Amino acid sequence: MKRHLVSRDQAFHNLVDIIVVTIRAGLDISEALAISQRLLPSDIATHIHAVTHRLDMGEPLSDVLPQLSVIFGAQAIPLVDILRSATLDGLPVISVVERLSDEARSQRSRRLDTEIRRLPVRLTFPLVFCTLPSFILLSIIPLVGHAVSSLHVNSPPSTIVTTKGN
Repeated sequence: MKRHLVSRDQAFHNLVDIIVVTIRAGLDISEALAISQRLLPSDIATHIHAVTHRLDMGEPLSDVLPQLSVIFGAQAIPLVDILRSATLDGLPVISVVERLSDEARSQRSRRLDTEIRRLPVRLTFPLVFCTLPSFILLSIIPLVGHAVSSLHVNSPPSTIVTTKGN
């Protein structure tokens, strides 16, 4: 389940980047969503397709955008609010969306750093329970066995008792 959440987070950050690029290219938000459905993973693209379909059916963008919050959760609320206010008030959106993109990129970087710091802890189990025993079994035990077999135990000289017979 965690992997699913990570891919959804990744898809959201990719969506923000796609929106920034398409708005810089001169497209509007609905066209950005249409392009993003081709570039995002298929499970997310189906949800984005439902949003773009509602736009194609004539629903206003300000009514359709809250669907992004349903798809991506609470992390999409700032993006939805910015895009809604831009469509309702006609405000320029590029600077705010770029800032969101920068924040998403830094959040992605922090998450990656956290995962990198967890890696040694995750590798401890295989190291201790697989690699170390195999090292002992394949290198230490043969050396000890060879050393033990090459030892010569000197026994005290045996005394032979002979009896003189009649």
